[in-house]
Amino acid sequence: EEICNSGVIKFIFEYSLAKLLIGWGIQPQAAIGYSLGEYTAACLSDVLSLEDALKLVVLRGQLLEKIPPGKMIRVNLPEDQLISLIESKEDLSLTAVNSTSICTVSGFPTAINSFKKDLDEKGHENILLKTNHALHSSMVHPFLEEFIAKVREVKFYQPKIPYISNISGEWHTNPGPLASAYWANHLVSPVRFSRGLQLLLNKPRAIFVQLGPNPELPLFVNRHKNIKPGHLAVNMVRHHQDDTADVHYLLEQLGLLWCE
Repeated sequence: EEICNSGVIKFIFEYSLAKLLIGWGIQPQAAIGYSLGEYTAACLSDVLSLEDALKLVVLRGQLLEKIPPGKMIRVNLPEDQLISLIESKEDLSLTAVNSTSICTVSGFPTAINSFKKDLDEKGHENILLKTNHALHSSMVHPFLEEFIAKVREVKFYQPKIPYISNISGEWHTNPGPLASAYWANHLVSPVRFSRGLQLLLNKPRAIFVQLGPNPELPLFVNRHKNIKPGHLAVNMVRHHQDDTADVHYLLEQLGLLWCE
């Protein structure tokens, strides 16, 4: 109970749903995770065992509980424009490049509140995210040593299902002896999700299947400049504000996949 933080629940849910869909014959040709989701992608690809993945997810959650309170804000701006707004603000970090015109920034609460005020005054669309921590930011750096030590105990393998690294936005390869440095860097580096989407959107008629309950993947795919007719992003889980029965929603989405 003490170690069952929200990240662990999210990982278990995503992994279980992925295995269910694979069991139903929906075999992924590639995978891309978002932040914690890369652990799910790595585990599904047999880069690390389920037991080791759970150990690291638990430790990650415990580590993040140690960092000071923080906030995150999503901004509807391309990366280059956003960087010009935050490059002089030491208390803010670029957390993620979600799509070609959507990014996320994190930092101390006062810094994020001040930044939101600036964005509102300049007319830039933004939304505060529901989180108590500034993930993928410099605030995580002081707590990495314990995590690195644990990662060194884990054995990593070459991926059986190709998946994309959040750090580079390119296909992941087993870093071997540098694995501990890779996963530590993963905690503090911006999530290069848009770059990964660009790689996948080069595939004609690519179908993206989201395993979590938030409608973020379709949003990021549909707002990407490289999307073309024939590309599709599907949520397998209803949004928490949708009162459709879970099984009914899942079957509808399976029908949509079948039609494609």
